[in-house]
Amino acid sequence: MSAAPAALEVRGLTVRYGDVVALEDVDLVVGPGEACGLVGVNGSGKSTLFKAVVGLVRPRAGEVTVLGDPADRARRAGLVAYVPQADDVDRDFPVDVADVVLMGRYHRMGWRRRPGPVGSGSASSSRGRSPRRPGSSCSTSPSPASTPSPRPP
Repeated sequence: MSAAPAALEVRGLTVRYGDVVALEDVDLVVGPGEACGLVGVNGSGKSTLFKAVVGLVRPRAGEVTVLGDPADRARRAGLVAYVPQADDVDRDFPVDVADVVLMGRYHRMGWRRRPGPVGSGSASSSRGRSPRRPGSSCSTSPSPASTPSPRPP
């Protein structure tokens, strides 16, 4: 019986951007079910390592495998994904957290494509949300108008 392949295996990985060496001879093995954190100062290659893991940058040397498959094949199979850093986000795009949640639930909304009532396990429409203001971001507390009043005993 053969052992399961590593969830992530990086061997001898070197990535360069022109003359700049971003990663040099990196080795890493993360087994199935293991958790691993990556910490480093700005410019230390954290994002480059993740881009190499998902096959978005081509290594100068070495290899990356995800569950035994090369990184680009694993990405095409949907085994890994990459969400860019906040620097790549358009902060003026008019969307809030509830809108993003609803985007993920769109395929479950039925033929009218309307969200269900609050508390039914789906995201709410506009109930409990403050009005959208240009340049505003999400809030951590409800607006006074949407705060439910206490029920009598």
